[in-house]
Amino acid sequence: MILQQVSVDAEKALDPWYFDIPAISQLATEPLVLDTPVTVIVGENGSGKSTLLE
Repeated sequence: MILQQVSVDAEKALDPWYFDIPAISQLATEPLVLDTPVTVIVGENGSGKSTLLE
């Protein structure tokens, strides 16, 4: 999957408290456009994420 932008749809928010966080509030008004590749490494604790990065 290739992400081109990250945004927040304020109308679909179940609990609006997190819009008090400046970074989340900004994503609701202006999407973060990703114009260069980004790698996201996810996994359970102990699955070797840090080892892979080292």
